[in-house]
Amino acid sequence: MGAILVFLLITGGLFADSIPRGEDRARRAELRKSLDGVMVLFGANESEDLHNGFFQDTNFLYLSDWREPGAVMMLTPKEEILFLPQRNPAREIFTGRKLGPEDEDGAERTGFDKVLPTYAIETNFLRLLGSSKRIYTIPDDADAKKLKPFGGFHEQESAAPLIAKLRMIKSPAEIEAISRATDITVGAHLAAWSIIKPGLREFEVAATMTNSYLAKGCERSAYAPIVGSGPNSVTLHYSANRRRMDSGEVLLMDVAAECADYATD
Repeated sequence: MGAILVFLLITGGLFADSIPRGEDRARRAELRKSLDGVMVLFGANESEDLHNGFFQDTNFLYLSDWREPGAVMMLTPKEEILFLPQRNPAREIFTGRKLGPEDEDGAERTGFDKVLPTYAIETNFLRLLGSSKRIYTIPDDADAKKLKPFGGFHEQESAAPLIAKLRMIKSPAEIEAISRATDITVGAHLAAWSIIKPGLREFEVAATMTNSYLAKGCERSAYAPIVGSGPNSVTLHYSANRRRMDSGEVLLMDVAAECADYATD
């Protein structure tokens, strides 16, 4: 058993992407069967805050496997379009090169048959509205709210339940990805156990755990690490992780990894 666990922990960090290419396209095809209109989904934008890296909106990622900012997806029963922002060479000096709508390999790299610039969203939305009964968006999305005036005579529905229904059933690759994140998290807890002793600070335990799974290729923590000693152990979402631990105290560790976009708890 120990040898198997070690093997999993060693090999777990070697794969950047855990879901086979094309599975996202199959998800879109299944979703489009349930549509009676046009669905518009907005991906995450790049933050101006250097404390936070870019992470794609989870629904958008699930349906596109696209990890660059500013993208928009438009789906109907017959069409699927990915809109990308124009490249900004000055900004790319700081953030790295992005795929632009003018790049010839856009369809191959994104898996969408049609890749257009984001300035074409309005014209294509109006075109698709002509044969659509409903408009599906994520209601709380600020960008989606800007489309409402264009569809005043169409029924408005939330896209969230339709996407959630798909996400509830995990493919074999997704199950494997969640298992991998779990195995790597187990390894992080074992690493923490090996260094725990009186006098350490809570953050030293948290750092040991996060370093363990970051070293295996995981992008981030599934949630803010909770390492609570003594009186902090009964605070459900304690995350300051500053206290000095003393002998004989309870130590609670609620820490888990997110690997290749799949988390464990």
